Amino acid sequence: MLSAQTTDKKVNQVTPTLFKYANTPEKMASLKVNKIENPRIEKEKHFYNAKHSNLEKLGLKPLKLSEDVVIDIANYCQKFKKNIDTKTIIPKVKWQ
Repeated sequence: MLSAQTTDKKVNQVTPTLFKYANTPEKMASLKVNKIENPRIEKEKHFYNAKHSNLEKLGLKPLKLSEDVVIDIANYCQKFKKNIDTKTIIPKVKWQ
């Protein structure tokens, strides 16, 4: 199970299993995600409520990326991954 708070260590643990089922962005996008009830007892709503009002004052509008756009971005990254200078960008997650 993964969430927004998942650690690099946990991502590294689940990646091999994930890649058995889906090893491309398209296959990952087609996977069914099972939602489970939050077992935590504290309130889900947090007092911190981020606002983007200053960005909107500049004329910027928030938008959600469609599944197709996310897949295009992942494919673009795959296409040019040879151009990544790993000496300047050291990943914390070991994708397998």
